[in-house]
Amino acid sequence: MKKLIAFFIPLVLVSCTKRIELSDLIDKNASFSYTIDKNDPLSSHINMDHFKMDTIRVNSKKWHELMTFLSNNSNGWKSTPASYIGQLHIHQNNFNLLMLNNGVVLSFKDEDGRLRQYVKPIKQNELNFMFIE
Repeated sequence: MKKLIAFFIPLVLVSCTKRIELSDLIDKNASFSYTIDKNDPLSSHINMDHFKMDTIRVNSKKWHELMTFLSNNSNGWKSTPASYIGQLHIHQNNFNLLMLNNGVVLSFKDEDGRLRQYVKPIKQNELNFMFIE
């Protein structure tokens, strides 16, 4: 019986996460837009001057670093119905990536037009390149 339980526990844990080919969700010939929210997350006051909006141009340094991040993060996604507010939002067409304190949220429309949303923990410094001018 213990052997049977030991077999099923890893199976259940693995089945809780999903592999998503992020490169299939984006247009590699199009730029991304992004917004960085520099407001204090503990404050109820939102200062619009504390938002930075910009573009990640195709083949720029940030674009290549983002492509590397996306290719390195295909595994380990968990479905989530929650709403999130993050410090960084990267988007292109139906692709949205939101950075949280300890992870990222991915949302997109699937082939049937249904909205999908997944969350994944990442290392704290994996998206630091987005904050470098």
